[in-house]
Amino acid sequence: MAYFDERYKKICPDFEPEKPEERSLRINTLCAVEKEVVARLEAEEVMLTKQPIPNSYAFTAEFSISSTTEHLLGYFYMQGLASQCVAHVLA
Repeated sequence: MAYFDERYKKICPDFEPEKPEERSLRINTLCAVEKEVVARLEAEEVMLTKQPIPNSYAFTAEFSISSTTEHLLGYFYMQGLASQCVAHVLA
């Protein structure tokens, strides 16, 4: 990927490669308690960062968190911040 970035930079000096979108999740408080879900995910070495939207966290993990028991039980959903904003405003 670095090869293409360098090549485009030569063609267009103002070129800035896109950064990957931050992955985020929303905890489903109808099924689970936020603190418990956070504790369970952190025990599985998922790094969580609280976001300004209620029940929202940015995350990084070395594995697919969609395969966790918590996700399969519906305790959280992977959802972009833009989508979470809409739900928060309409609630």
